[in-house]
Amino acid sequence: MKKLLFLICIILCSSVEEIQAFTFSDVHPIVKVDSLNKWLENHKESSTERLKNLIILEQSYTWSNINKLLSHTEEINKLSNQFDDEVGRGAYFYIRAFYFNRHKQYQKAFSELENAITIFEKLKDSGGLLHCYGLALTLQYTPFGENKTQAKIFKKKYTEYIELHYKRQPTTHNYLYYQAVKLLVEYGENGAKSAEKLEKMSNQAIDFIKKQPELSYGYFRVYIFLAIGYYFQNRILDSYQLNKKAERILAPNQTHERGVIYYNLSNDCMELNKIDEGIEYCRKGLSIVDKYEPLHYVSKSALYGNLRTFMIRKNRFEEVISIDDSVLKYERLSNQQSNDIKMLELQAKYEFDARQKEITTLKETERRSFILLLVAGLVIIGVGILGYNFYKVNKELKIYTSSREQLFGMIAHDLRRPMHAFHGMTEAIGYCLKKKDYKSIERLAHSLDESGLAIQRILENLLSWVISQNQLLPYNPTEVLLSELLMNVVELYQKVGVNKSVLFEVTCQEGTKVYADPNAIELIVRNLLDNSYKAMMPEGKIELHAHQIDTKYVELVISDNGKGIDADKLAVIRKVFSNPQKAFVGTQGMGLGLIMVARFVKRNRGSISVVSTPSVGTTFNLQFPARLATTSKG
Repeated sequence: MKKLLFLICIILCSSVEEIQAFTFSDVHPIVKVDSLNKWLENHKESSTERLKNLIILEQSYTWSNINKLLSHTEEINKLSNQFDDEVGRGAYFYIRAFYFNRHKQYQKAFSELENAITIFEKLKDSGGLLHCYGLALTLQYTPFGENKTQAKIFKKKYTEYIELHYKRQPTTHNYLYYQAVKLLVEYGENGAKSAEKLEKMSNQAIDFIKKQPELSYGYFRVYIFLAIGYYFQNRILDSYQLNKKAERILAPNQTHERGVIYYNLSNDCMELNKIDEGIEYCRKGLSIVDKYEPLHYVSKSALYGNLRTFMIRKNRFEEVISIDDSVLKYERLSNQQSNDIKMLELQAKYEFDARQKEITTLKETERRSFILLLVAGLVIIGVGILGYNFYKVNKELKIYTSSREQLFGMIAHDLRRPMHAFHGMTEAIGYCLKKKDYKSIERLAHSLDESGLAIQRILENLLSWVISQNQLLPYNPTEVLLSELLMNVVELYQKVGVNKSVLFEVTCQEGTKVYADPNAIELIVRNLLDNSYKAMMPEGKIELHAHQIDTKYVELVISDNGKGIDADKLAVIRKVFSNPQKAFVGTQGMGLGLIMVARFVKRNRGSISVVSTPSVGTTFNLQFPARLATTSKG
């Protein structure tokens, strides 16, 4: 019997070793991807070796060919389940998290990363955990250096985890990955201030790669950061030469990487006044983005913006006018895409906060129990309460500081786009006057009006937000005649609507009045109308309907037949409407507009709700007091 049990144990142990045939550190990126592809073509039978090589290939794509990511993840998942390989499952989730991060789908990235960490912690796989915590750290920042979540509290914790797991598996590939993470974090946290440090760190990484030829897959990513360091130090020629060097090491099928390089080179050419070469790089970049990443509106907007500037310098104003349409189109699409991402981030923040609150509550309970077991006495309890209160005050201070920093960054970002419309406009109008092209002049003038209206709305929301932070939201109620107010706001959008064919329909019972602050009502209507207007691509209808529903309340309905709002975003908006004071500006990218709408509605004793159907349209329903004696509903 004992011999039988011993034999069973041996069989079980050998089975585990056979299943977990490799660790995550064994599936590092390689240089010769083409050779590996050929091997996979010739060995299509299911095996753990094929599983391992598929992961190696996807890992290589994370460094050298982003557009090919997820080409084999479904097979990786299938083989991992077939051979019950936990490392394969962890790799599957990690690669997907990497992909979603690069495509700015941060909520999905966090979800996949949590799955990967759970698996690698169970396996005690330090290579996998090193990569997961490295990605978790970079998830705090966008690829362009803008701090996303302001969750700097995690930086120290994640860095400690990375260093711990690197010490446990100090391979050359793990070291290079760690250096790449540190470069991105340095840039993401300090931006232009990190120029000299980026140069130093990049050169150290390059020296390390030179000594380890098997790491040459990392040259491109490090070159990018080094060129950024040069650019921020105004060493434009050095940046240009290094970007040219990076271009030469790219294969034709590395389309994403080529798009990045062409954009960077167009920026260098702008500073070096290499106009014709800059135009060529802009067109190459646009060709790649149109073919391989057609929904990457940020890249299109940036490349068209550079192309427009080059054409102005060449005095080719006919092409400037043509390009202006593309600039406006992709700036608008880019803004909408950015807002979609920010709304999903806000939802993730709500869910994350809820989980953290539960965790904090459990930890607090454990801490108090531990103190009661070890130390008795009211003095210790008093000190604990005092410390907790200090922690809460300090936490609130950090939230407000974070909110302020994100607000400034968001305002600068939002103002940059409408201000861009004014650049080169004098030359373009002058050219049109010479050509007596009055239609183009009218279109350019309307573009300026649209940009001016956007700037005015941003500044009004900013002023209102600053006032609200001091809990001084203005409330000077009076009887407001709705028909006049609605027509005045609609008239603004009708004047700038040359770039869209939008029909406005206002119906309001004669003499309908609300008892509210007139400035607040105008801000609310403007923001909601602006949302509907931006949802029109390129034509549609917006209806504003107001009527008194009883002696106490007036109902205002603003509806459109735009593209609508998906369920996830709709849930986030409803949370903001139900508790606007909890929605900090900038938290997870939440903009000013809807928060200020919700706060002003509440301040004016009103209510607001929203319904929406994708591809059908959106309706905002508001109710306000009809007279002085009315109290807030609910």
